[in-house]
Amino acid sequence: MKLKNARYQGLRARGYEFSTPAAPYVRRLQSLQALGWSTRAIAAHAGRTKTSVQETLDTPIDGVMWKSKARWIIDVYRELHMKVPTGPKVGQVRSHARRQGWIPPLAWEDIDTGVRAVVPHHKAVLR
Repeated sequence: MKLKNARYQGLRARGYEFSTPAAPYVRRLQSLQALGWSTRAIAAHAGRTKTSVQETLDTPIDGVMWKSKARWIIDVYRELHMKVPTGPKVGQVRSHARRQGWIPPLAWEDIDTGVRAVVPHHKAVLR
């Protein structure tokens, strides 16, 4: 991200950063889609456009994004991550997320660092 404005350059020189690694925030949007939240529904809750949400989902996981964008993602994630969406497209959105390998919020041990929760595998005992 290039900052051309002299004001921003001055703030950066004093140690203020305007960008942040994209991975934790892209994972949050992917996680909401794994629950079945569509880009349109996420956009409506975030007060953003569907295109804005889609472009954010398309951000490379090893890229960077503006901190202002990260803030609205955190806000919408907090609002939706424990709610189950309803509607005709939920199954389609979940299927797309599953094909992409995206996992829902509770499958993350630490969404910020990318550590998935460990799910114990055990044999069921039938009695």
